[in-house]
Amino acid sequence: GEGTVTGTMRTSIQAGHLWRKQVLPLGTVTLPRGELALTPEYLGWLAEAFDEAAFDYVPFQLAFDSEHTSDPDRWRGDVTGFEMADDGLDALIMATDEGNRAILETPGLDAAPRIINDYRTADGRVFPAAIQHILGTTKPLITGLRGWERVT
Repeated sequence: GEGTVTGTMRTSIQAGHLWRKQVLPLGTVTLPRGELALTPEYLGWLAEAFDEAAFDYVPFQLAFDSEHTSDPDRWRGDVTGFEMADDGLDALIMATDEGNRAILETPGLDAAPRIINDYRTADGRVFPAAIQHILGTTKPLITGLRGWERVT
């Protein structure tokens, strides 16, 4: 009926502002919980998990700090894909008007993925690793990533 949403959508924005942003580098990074080896294989698993819809939907969220949030009030766009680059993993993000404004007007806005390792879906599929959302933050744990690039 009217106002009913059925099925799962990979993206919710039909038209917006498309950006490319490096979200993970190649190499080993040190995080609060230990070292993480970001090998081509590991980054490939993340891209493959997205392509195989490990999560029905991967949003672009804004945060006040580096605390990951799934709060729908913080939603500013949709992740439409991941691509391997020579130096790491890039996210393609379709930003809302508010998300676009944040990207353009927030000094130092970076992007941080929320990674779930050994992720199991309700239907029994298993992924070595999957990205649940991309967080727009000025305090990322991984620094030195390439900046935002508008995709035309």
